[in-house]
Amino acid sequence: MGKRRKIDPRLVPPGFTPDPAIPPLRVVVLAEEGSLVEFDVADAFRAAGHRVMLPRYARSGAAVTFQGEDREPGVLADRVMKFGPHLILSLNVSGVGFSGLFPGLAEIERIPLVVWFVDFPPVELPRAVPPDLEFALMLGYDASQLPRVRKMGYRHVEHLPLGTTPAKFPPAATDADPPIAVGYAGNLHERLVRNCRRYLQDRIRNLGREDQRQFDALFEEGVAALTATETPAETAWEWLGREAPSRFGDPERAFWPVAHFLSSMISHSAAARLRRRLAQRLDPLGLHVWGEGWPETFDPSRCHAKVAYERLHEVYHSCRVNLSISHAQNVNSVTQRLFDVPASGSFVLSDWRPCMAELFDIGEELIVFHSADEAHELAARFIADHAARREVVRRGRARVLAEHTYAHRVERLTRAVLERWPEVTERPARRKRVVVTSPPETAAPVLGQVASALVESRRQGRGLEAILSSLREEPGARGTVARIEGVRAYEAGEYGRALEHFRTALAEGEAKNHAVHFDAGRAQVLSGDPGGAIPFFREAIRLCPNHPIYWTALSGCYLKLEDWPRARGALESALALDPDCGPAKAQWEAFRAEIESCQAIPD
Repeated sequence: MGKRRKIDPRLVPPGFTPDPAIPPLRVVVLAEEGSLVEFDVADAFRAAGHRVMLPRYARSGAAVTFQGEDREPGVLADRVMKFGPHLILSLNVSGVGFSGLFPGLAEIERIPLVVWFVDFPPVELPRAVPPDLEFALMLGYDASQLPRVRKMGYRHVEHLPLGTTPAKFPPAATDADPPIAVGYAGNLHERLVRNCRRYLQDRIRNLGREDQRQFDALFEEGVAALTATETPAETAWEWLGREAPSRFGDPERAFWPVAHFLSSMISHSAAARLRRRLAQRLDPLGLHVWGEGWPETFDPSRCHAKVAYERLHEVYHSCRVNLSISHAQNVNSVTQRLFDVPASGSFVLSDWRPCMAELFDIGEELIVFHSADEAHELAARFIADHAARREVVRRGRARVLAEHTYAHRVERLTRAVLERWPEVTERPARRKRVVVTSPPETAAPVLGQVASALVESRRQGRGLEAILSSLREEPGARGTVARIEGVRAYEAGEYGRALEHFRTALAEGEAKNHAVHFDAGRAQVLSGDPGGAIPFFREAIRLCPNHPIYWTALSGCYLKLEDWPRARGALESALALDPDCGPAKAQWEAFRAEIESCQAIPD
């Protein structure tokens, strides 16, 4: 790896100097079309002298499609490996699970895979990135969610807040008092709520009326719970995990398949309610709002269209006080606005979150409120006091430029990678060997990851058949092919045939793959033999002891066999790993019901 560092001075934040101890790296940043943070982060890598590859993808629901030739996993793998990255970065996991490609590259090529959650950790995380993946680093901007990620089994987990790009938020040309007293730029998420509600209604249409009533009741109760205080104590997902399973006769069928969408409905609706409540309290001060959904709430003359990201600084310059209102799902995190507004030389008034004290000197660099009444009082004070307002802005902007730009975040990210895996700096600049055309021992696992993902996402077209055809010609790939065929049979409901394929996979090189043991156990259970599934689940646990679903499945077998002490022990292990694990909590209710019906109390 060359040591020459090429830096574009236009991208470097004022006062930022790249750490000379960090060598120039090659970084793949997976970028979602329409998103903004990925491109700011990519520019921050470039500002520090790193080279960046930026594969772009579009997302529709849970489906991810990379753009252009990259839509074919083999082509994308070829480009990535020719680039020879030192690390691969994904925000919010949505692109990283594409056809199993990037976890496969991380495992086989020993490339660190970094997932930075600028949102609530998605429920699909363990399916996209295996918890036992050695070269995986999980970063979260909400400190309250990190224990949950660790309980999933991930070994490398750190807190990393959002930041700002000062070049996109320049200060105003004049120090004159802005014309608008107080403003807020943000949406009420009504379109997202409508989309989630439409999807949810389609999915629950075949359920009984009682289950449908439970969904309506949960929605109303969840929104009320998250808006009971100005600072939510838990996320919608956590609340649902505690309150919902016991309300459904069969939560595995009725609730968990659509829980994520109900969680999104509750979270966005709670955020809208909190924002309306605060906006109504500040309305007498002449509040202006920019964004979707506001005209129905306020005087239309003070409601403005959503402003493009590159023009947000103009909104901030026009307001003496700029509100920052956290989303209901942000239990202990801050929005990017908290850094953008001071970077633009403007004043921000924010609702309080505990982590803010680690980022700013509260009262000197940042002004926060704990209630709508306090927000009104502080806004009125700083609207009138130009000198006090400018002094807070001066201190806050200095702190942001010194510590809270995306260049600082990227530097911290790269340090975290190099501290754990210093050997990645020895990767060659360009690899002549390409994954999809490489020797069989490298090609088969990656193609197997791709094929498995296609099967599990039900995208079983010509692409899958082509990959299977290639794998069948690979010596030593029989285990991979057998596992894929087992997953296909399982998805088709042919559990006996699936079990035969999984047994073949285990005998042909997949014996150390805990997921194959788990799949075999599930097929054995659905074939009517829970006792025969126990050895499979126990081996999956031996290979991956921190997976709560494996313990839950083992408990289910003991429950069917009425082995109460072992059922309880396995369930307690699952809940110890993740107290919010929905299937484990549902299993616990089933366990209690079985015990009560038998009038027996386990030791």
